Amino acid sequence: MRIQDELKEQTSGQYSLVIKSMKISYLKGSVNFRGIQLLPAEVPESKAAYALTCTGMKFTGLNIFKFIRGKKIVVDRIELIAPSLKINQGSPGLSKEADTTATFSLYNLVKEFAKSITIKKLEFSNSDVSLFSSRSDTIPSLYSNDNHFKIVNLYIGPSTDTISGLFTADSISLVMNKFAYTTDDSLYTFKVKRMEVSYKDSTLNIDSVQLIPNYSKGQFANVAGKQTNRYNISAGNLFFNKMDLRRFFEQHDIISASLDISRFSLATFLDKNDKREYNIPASLQQILLEAPVYLKVDTIKVSNSVIVYEEIASGKKAAGHITFNDISANLTGLTNDSILITKGRNLYFMAECNFMDKSRLTASYTFPLNTRQMVFECNGFLTNFPMSALNGMLQPSAGISLDQGVIDTLDFSFSANEESSKGTMKFIYHDLKLELPDEGNRSGKLKDKLTVFVANNFILKQSNPRENEDPRTVGIYYQRNKQRFMFHYTWHTLFSGIKETIGMPKIKTSK
Repeated sequence: MRIQDELKEQTSGQYSLVIKSMKISYLKGSVNFRGIQLLPAEVPESKAAYALTCTGMKFTGLNIFKFIRGKKIVVDRIELIAPSLKINQGSPGLSKEADTTATFSLYNLVKEFAKSITIKKLEFSNSDVSLFSSRSDTIPSLYSNDNHFKIVNLYIGPSTDTISGLFTADSISLVMNKFAYTTDDSLYTFKVKRMEVSYKDSTLNIDSVQLIPNYSKGQFANVAGKQTNRYNISAGNLFFNKMDLRRFFEQHDIISASLDISRFSLATFLDKNDKREYNIPASLQQILLEAPVYLKVDTIKVSNSVIVYEEIASGKKAAGHITFNDISANLTGLTNDSILITKGRNLYFMAECNFMDKSRLTASYTFPLNTRQMVFECNGFLTNFPMSALNGMLQPSAGISLDQGVIDTLDFSFSANEESSKGTMKFIYHDLKLELPDEGNRSGKLKDKLTVFVANNFILKQSNPRENEDPRTVGIYYQRNKQRFMFHYTWHTLFSGIKETIGMPKIKTSK
């Protein structure tokens, strides 16, 4: 058939088309195809390869008179029988531009027997869709058979040969329900309740996304074989706007004008008693540059979200925790495009949240992207915070607690690099008092109690400013522990200023 030869020619032999039979009924206005196979033949390893099969394809509502008079095909509906799609992803590496080598034209494919084709509705459901990460994989990384695909008013004609895309349509949508896959290391399962794609609007909408640990807190590090953070992540909704959908499905590249994330939840757990492998973690910039996919998202907005961090300190049994609730955040300039980041591009992150459910915290980070080192700037502001709210972390990890005290304002700013951080802090507070928790009082040594007594009465500066004095602004400095990540670096930088301001002594309590 001419259409099969044309397909092979246009794809440079990369694809072949098989149609076992075709039957036309002029009286019924229908065309039936049987045994359709669109198969990859010699598709390069760098490109995604598609294999589409269906036992049948039925055209109904065919307007015979328009075809006879003007070779224009107008069809009310196309139905696919038992469709199956397999996609083997390509591996082109990072590239700024989309693949422009393909010049395939549907109009060239059909113009020999039709001047134009109009399909009022093309719709099918519950097709077998399998996505393979590589050509050698035998088990799909993603599988779905609960799905729905719909195109309204599809048109192929001379005008579609001069625009980007294979055809025009009033709307194109794909809905996939309830699909999941397990990561290669078996530690996590990724689940999605519903994914809806609109090619007409270039949007991707994902509902109820979950990254679920497959092992309990006690088992996780043993299975991983090292001390590691255990993450439990979910999001109520992810909405990508103006997205390059072709590159996303073919190569997992993420190119979008904006991403809105709502009801994001991150629970992180770390047990420092687990066996630790000593290494230097990658910086955020290095993680971006070494990501296996191309990334370019102009703006990311996060709303109505929560983060919980739990940690069991070395030698301790109970976990301390820190919470950030009602988070709203903006991130701009996310990319690993080497052409863009050589121009001195920065990644900006700004967030506002309720800290420990007690006070509003605002913070921002700036990351220069033209480096692989851990370099960033940070500043933030906290007001009207009761210090006792920190006991959820201090008691289990440090064996001390804050009996009373209120942070009126905490204003900080610092710069950090591979070696150290440096900045300033203005920490205004009043009525600070330190104590040992009940467990420490029962089992702690006398010197611990004496240390707390002396600290409260002679060492700690219980207020800033003191009576008849100006507020103290202190320098903050921390010599980086290169075996810990950015959040550890940030906390200890801030803690250096807090200790300097309040005159905190070194207290070593019993385990």
